[in-house]
Amino acid sequence: MVQQPGDDACSGRGLHLVRELADDFGVDDHIVGKTVWLVFKTSTAPEPAPS
Repeated sequence: MVQQPGDDACSGRGLHLVRELADDFGVDDHIVGKTVWLVFKTSTAPEPAPS
């Protein structure tokens, strides 16, 4: 769950950036801390034309 940070908070915006930039993401909670994973879709570059 992505929470809204306070206007004067010094942290709490990382997942907002991930949500906007990544094609997919998730958070796995642990007893201590969490793991954030994300996916960026990429396209293959076109092959250069033969010379």
